[in-house]
Amino acid sequence: KHLRLSLQPMITNPMKVRGIHQVIRSGLILCLCLIILSTTRVKGQHQTDSVNTTRLTIFLAGTGVAYTTSMIALNNLWYSDFPKQDFHFFNDFNDWKQMDKIGHVYSTFQLTHISSRLFMWSGVSRKKSAIYGTIMGSLMMIPIELMDGFSSEYGASASDLGANFLGAGLYLGQE
Repeated sequence: KHLRLSLQPMITNPMKVRGIHQVIRSGLILCLCLIILSTTRVKGQHQTDSVNTTRLTIFLAGTGVAYTTSMIALNNLWYSDFPKQDFHFFNDFNDWKQMDKIGHVYSTFQLTHISSRLFMWSGVSRKKSAIYGTIMGSLMMIPIELMDGFSSEYGASASDLGANFLGAGLYLGQE
C-alpha cells in the first residue's frame, strides 16, 4: 500500500487554509515561548531541589492546553479528509528514504529537551528533569501514531514508535 497525499482539498477550501495558517502561527509562537523559557537560567536552579509550584503549574497547564489544541487541530486539518477504520499498522520502514524516521527522532529529541529544560526551570533537579522530560517527550508523540492507526489512508508504524523512543533515549543518554 502506498501513501497518497493530496493537498487539493486544503487548497480549494479557504477556511482550511486560514485554519492551517492560524495553527502554524500559534505553534510557532508557542515554540518560541517554550524555547525562551527553556533556555532561561534561574540563579541557583541546579543547586536546589525546591520545586517552584507556580512555574511547574504554568509549564504543565500551558503545555497541556497547547498540546491538546494542536492535536485537535492536527486531527481536523490532516486526518478529517480520510475515513476512519479499525486500528491497524502499516510498515513504512522502507518508505521516504528514512527521512520520516529522522524527523521522528529529531522531533522527539527536541520535545524531550524542551520538556526537560522546563522541568529544570520549575526547580526540578537535573536528573529528575531529564527522566520526566524523556517520559513527556515520548508520550507526546504516541497520539500521532494512534491517529495514523485509525486513518484509512495511513496506519500506525512500529518503526515510527521506535524512532520516537530512540530520540527520547538519545537525549536521556546525554544527560
